[in-house]
Amino acid sequence: MRGGMAWLAHSQHSHYSLIILQEIMNKATTTNKLNKALPRHPRRGGAAPFAFKRPFAFSICLIASLPFFGNGFRLDRLSDTLHVLRLGQSEWRLPYPVYRFDTGDVDGDGSTDAIVGVVKATRHDPVVRRRVFIFKNYRGHVRPLWLGSRLGQPVVDFRFVAGEGVLRAVERERSGRYLVADYRWRAFGMDFVRYLGRELTEQQARKTLIKVKR
Repeated sequence: MRGGMAWLAHSQHSHYSLIILQEIMNKATTTNKLNKALPRHPRRGGAAPFAFKRPFAFSICLIASLPFFGNGFRLDRLSDTLHVLRLGQSEWRLPYPVYRFDTGDVDGDGSTDAIVGVVKATRHDPVVRRRVFIFKNYRGHVRPLWLGSRLGQPVVDFRFVAGEGVLRAVERERSGRYLVADYRWRAFGMDFVRYLGRELTEQQARKTLIKVKR
């Protein structure tokens, strides 16, 4: 469960996490039933040591073990270091930790792509870092579009901005601070478009990223 909660922490702002969370909340049992299931505290008149004021807390406990969906693609977490990207009967195993899952038409061909943030070393960069992998729906099969070693600087997080057709990323500056930049698909990879901010604090960078309009 600890690994699952770590996955939740990394995905707490994900569009797809919120969809699943909303579904759980819609189907959750009433607050009274949840509170009756809690252990009683012998020194507080039999009251529970804590109580759910709404089903949200209960939903948080469940969401970590659920799959994540996105326009046909589905990401299943089998363990901290093993995930499976599925599209119908087709699948692609990802034997790495995953820090982000998003979808969008990255290459502009009218088909939804899966964007998966994985943590691993690569042939060109032996340091274990956060990477961005992009997969296509090729005739109903999961196929890699781009297995990037890096963008401009080491990646911290990302979102796909559907309205602009860009991948927006938070990256770590050499100074240790952060930048936010947009990238767009060009022929065989992600091409730099513009900076939205440089030498930001982590909080400033994440606020800029979260403002993405899907």
